[in-house]
Amino acid sequence: MNEIKVVRDTKEIALNALRHIEKDVLSQKRVTKDDKRLIDELKFTKEDMLKKQQVIEETARKHQELLMVLDRNLTSREKKSSSMSKSTELLDQQLSNLKKEKEKYGQQASQANQKYQQSLEEIKLKHNLIQYCANEGSCTRRTRRPRAS
Repeated sequence: MNEIKVVRDTKEIALNALRHIEKDVLSQKRVTKDDKRLIDELKFTKEDMLKKQQVIEETARKHQELLMVLDRNLTSREKKSSSMSKSTELLDQQLSNLKKEKEKYGQQASQANQKYQQSLEEIKLKHNLIQYCANEGSCTRRTRRPRAS
């Protein structure tokens, strides 16, 4: 009987151990299933991140190309601006020279106009004197003296 008790106890211990092993197996299956789900999620996340990385790299490349184009445009416009500045300086100098010439010719024209007005006044006076003399008859004509030879 003792042996039967030992066999029963051993059987009970074996059954308890088996139940414990079954629980551990089920627990490990859940953990394995969770690990597989996590691995799948990580794979999906990795693929998604790789796609996003490609998009970012492509966008960065396009931005770099755009930056190069804009830089070339800026350089071109800076050269054009510099050229226009030089042209503007030259035109300003020409304008300044033309203003000086205008002032000079304006003064000459003013002097010529003043001389014209003065001559016109002299002509009017002489004309009036001639008419006065013609009307009065008192103006004598000067005769020229013969030259001594």
